[in-house]
Amino acid sequence: MERLRAFAGRSTFLRYGAAVGTVTLAVLARSALATVAQDKLPFAPFLIATVVAAWYGGVGPSRLSSVLGFVVVESIFVRHDSARWFLTPAALAVAISYFAAASAILLLIQANQRNRAYALARQLDLEREIAERVQAETDLRKSRDELELRVLWRTAGMKSAQERLTEQAALLQLAHDAILVTDLEGKISFWNSGAEGIYGWRADEAIGANVHELLRTILPAPMNEIAVILQNEGQWQGELTHATRTGQAVTVASRWSLQRDREGKPPVILQINRDVTERKRAEEALRHSEERYRALVVATSQIVWTADPNGMMTDAPSWQAFTGQSEDEVKGWKWLDSLHPEDRDRAVALWSDAVLHQSTYETEYRIRKSDGDFRHVSVRAVPVKRAGGSVRGWIGACTDVSERKRAQEALQSANARLSQLSRDLLRTQDYERRRIARELHDSTAQLLAALQINLTRLQDPGMDPDRRKRALSEAADLAAACSTEIRTVTYLLHPPVLDEVGLAGALQAYAQGFKQRTGIEVEIKLPPGFGRLSRELESTLFRIVQEGLANVHKHSGSPLAVIRLERDEHEARLYLQDRGQGLPLALRQRANGFVHFGVGILGMRERAEQLGGRLELDSNATGTRITVTLPLVQSNEKNANTLS
Repeated sequence: MERLRAFAGRSTFLRYGAAVGTVTLAVLARSALATVAQDKLPFAPFLIATVVAAWYGGVGPSRLSSVLGFVVVESIFVRHDSARWFLTPAALAVAISYFAAASAILLLIQANQRNRAYALARQLDLEREIAERVQAETDLRKSRDELELRVLWRTAGMKSAQERLTEQAALLQLAHDAILVTDLEGKISFWNSGAEGIYGWRADEAIGANVHELLRTILPAPMNEIAVILQNEGQWQGELTHATRTGQAVTVASRWSLQRDREGKPPVILQINRDVTERKRAEEALRHSEERYRALVVATSQIVWTADPNGMMTDAPSWQAFTGQSEDEVKGWKWLDSLHPEDRDRAVALWSDAVLHQSTYETEYRIRKSDGDFRHVSVRAVPVKRAGGSVRGWIGACTDVSERKRAQEALQSANARLSQLSRDLLRTQDYERRRIARELHDSTAQLLAALQINLTRLQDPGMDPDRRKRALSEAADLAAACSTEIRTVTYLLHPPVLDEVGLAGALQAYAQGFKQRTGIEVEIKLPPGFGRLSRELESTLFRIVQEGLANVHKHSGSPLAVIRLERDEHEARLYLQDRGQGLPLALRQRANGFVHFGVGILGMRERAEQLGGRLELDSNATGTRITVTLPLVQSNEKNANTLS
């Protein structure tokens, strides 16, 4: 077997070289036997060489060896009588015999080699089959060992996994959230203790039931839409409304996860539900509180705003509505843009100091309204503190005090006018006292002095009767003149006719006396049925006419003054107009100066305003016009008309 394997592995060079070598050895052997055998059996060594070449090298080397042996024998060891010896029958017979013997030997050797090759192949196949069987048994044994090892490892792993699953299941049981597992149809296969605590059903009652029917689920979207999201994204989350075993509604934040197997099929859905009912109630309460707060902010006339702990404004809807600024234009320090430029530095300094010391912020400044008008506001802000004392934020309010500021300014102006009026009244009183004293001294006192002289003369018993008669007549005339002077002064101070016949009659009488004293014509225009007014209104209008006519006499130089009275259901109006040169420019600009008779224009305006009326003055180079409007008090007017 080993020789056949060696033969199969020999190279061509060795096989054919061996053939040539065997022929060479045959030549040497034949030469050595030439003296003994002479010409007998010349081909015997070469047939042996052919056998050796066929045995060692195969068919090709054996043929080469037989040809070379025939040529060597015929050329060296056999003598021929002619050159064409190979054409003789004897030579042909020898050649045929030699080659036939060589061929027979070759055939035998080939047959032997084929048998050996077949045996070798069979042996190789058997050895290969045995080796394969041995290898297969070895591999099978190894596989069995590996399988046993893998089974051991798998068993240990499954045991460990089972232990981990048991631990995880125990942990899931400890969770406060409701954790449940369902199939795609909603059938429950796992129900932890957290679900029992939230919903009230035990695991043995819940497992096998449909989760949506058991809990009466209210979904935020149709189930088919949720299923599409689960298939595409593998998870879904949202808020659900469930019913507990007692029927109480609970709100849960639910998270669904789709668990797929090795083939990618989604056999189960893991649901984790967290009870957020209290949080939702708190959020709802907070939302209601915010709505109430915003409604309060909208309803109140104040401008309410909030700021962060650093003083940066965060929320100010009413500020935005008042100033017309947008949300971005208010946040931070941008709200300062709506303040009056003169107030910004002071407002920032006070606000920064309040934020730094966490103290109450109080000030006033001017804010530009959405219509462009600046309004005065009173500002107050307080820090909102946590339990530990740190500032959580600020809340402030701005109150529009423009009307109050205007009222204060009006009050200050009124006080100033009142002070001026008081001074004017004192001067007027002093002037009136001097005028009355002068009138009494220049006229009444002189008449009384003359009356006293005449009465003294009448005391003389020796007076002539004619002279006594004349003295008595003069005394009577002086007494009558004194009475006239006293009535005139009394009429100027307060005419009795005003109470007796009313405003119209008093004005007529006063106009006649004014014409006699000044020479100025006074025209009075009254509508039919003007009637009586209240005593206060008639007195006020009469005094205004007195003051106005005094101004006409002192300043205008007009030969005519026109007085017109009108009334309706709500108010009475007085028009006093002259045709003079108008008031002096300085008096026209102030319209509140002191005119010597009475309290002047300021006094007339004050009289009108005390009764809720107004006085309007229009003066130019062609004359002056005073318009007085007073409201009527119905009850008083009815009483006045009844008395009339």
